[in-house]
Amino acid sequence: MTLLGALLLGLTSTAHAECPAEEPVLAELGCDSSVAADLRVAEPSEWDWIYECGSPDDGLYQAGPEDLYSFTCPSAGEVKVEVHDALCDFDLYVLSDECSPRGGSCLSGNTGLALDPIETTFSCDFEGQTRYIVIEGKGLETPSGLCTAPTAGEYVVKFDTTFGACDIEPLAVSEDPIPGVAGVDNTFRGEGGTGGETAYLVVGTGLGESIELPGCPGLFLPVTGYHRLGPDNINPGGFIERTSFIPELASGLTTYITFVDLVSCEVAEPYRYDWP
Repeated sequence: MTLLGALLLGLTSTAHAECPAEEPVLAELGCDSSVAADLRVAEPSEWDWIYECGSPDDGLYQAGPEDLYSFTCPSAGEVKVEVHDALCDFDLYVLSDECSPRGGSCLSGNTGLALDPIETTFSCDFEGQTRYIVIEGKGLETPSGLCTAPTAGEYVVKFDTTFGACDIEPLAVSEDPIPGVAGVDNTFRGEGGTGGETAYLVVGTGLGESIELPGCPGLFLPVTGYHRLGPDNINPGGFIERTSFIPELASGLTTYITFVDLVSCEVAEPYRYDWP
């Protein structure tokens, strides 16, 4: 447990009930998370656990400092967690929502000597399920060599967004409007969104940054002369659909269609459509 992480956690949240109270959850992670931390700035280990999983070696006694994170599963499937930029020998474990190193709760672990990345794969059974990520500073127990460097405790934890359940396509307009003529209702479809969130359909008459999106600092709407429709729900498969009336005045116009998700701060690449 890092001292800095513990201090920050005390200001922002409390430990998860499933895990020992003396080891706080430093952050709640998702597929797009990337967190830099330092195990060297640490109090003595609170757990001193023997982990009943890990490859190539299981059953290891871990008395070094550790950092604990929670991860929320995006859906059922495999997820790959990675630790980058480590100079020292760290071990990486994934625990179930029971937050225990014993038996079936210890889901996977990497106890090898590879430093960049240190990675392991685990399973999610359903969307919203909790997994716990533990980074153990094994090489910091009795440091030598690179583990004595001032930056020996530093690392970055992230997830492979090209793999398994975290391979989520970016929000995009998927096809031409249907039927694609003015003066009638048209159906617009998008894909690649985060299921359960909401998105807006935006139709503009030009390209260019127009307004900064509320709640998304630095992210601008990429179309001008725009008209907003919605919001609409993104279904669990990442698809969104909106049917709206397009007036006859649109005939002969070039428009640029995009979807905007203000929860995840995503904007689809503008899709050009020329109305016949």
